[in-house]
Amino acid sequence: MRETGWLIEFPRVNGQQMYYGKTIEGLGSTSEHLDAIRFSRKQDAQAIAEAIAEVLEVKIFWSVAEHAWTNNVCPKCQAEMDEDDYCDRCANVAVRKTK
Repeated sequence: MRETGWLIEFPRVNGQQMYYGKTIEGLGSTSEHLDAIRFSRKQDAQAIAEAIAEVLEVKIFWSVAEHAWTNNVCPKCQAEMDEDDYCDRCANVAVRKTK
């Protein structure tokens, strides 16, 4: 299954792209795209990014970009599976549901 969403991106730190999302402290800047907050609409991501900059009273250089993820997880061990539905971790072959 393919999932898309809009992410708030901050400038790179030590070569890593930074996103607005979950951190140990709560919400903030994270390098892990899977922890980024996903917005379904671009204008919502832009509004939050502008609000963050206003609350912090600093000039934050940010951008909003569309990202895509695949949700192909092994039903047996929850590891990410190959596109051919084969799990390298537990050698499980998932059965695709057909309509």
